Amino acid sequence: MSGTVKKVTDIAFKAGKNIDLEGMAKLLVFDEPHKRFITLSTTLIKLSRPKREFQDASSMADMQINRF
Repeated sequence: MSGTVKKVTDIAFKAGKNIDLEGMAKLLVFDEPHKRFITLSTTLIKLSRPKREFQDASSMADMQINRF
C-alpha cells in the first residue's frame, strides 16, 4: 500500500462512521482518482461491516447475561 493510501485509510478509520464518502467522491474530478477512491471506500465499508456485526453480537450476549 502506498504512503498516501495508507494515510487516507488511517484517517478514515480514525474518523469513524461520519465520513461522507459519496460527497468526497463527487469532489474528485479526474477518472483515475475517482475509481481509486470508490475502491477504497468500498473496502472500508466491507472492513467495518464484520466489526459492527461482532459488536452487535457481543452487546446481545451482555444483555442476556445481565438478565439473570
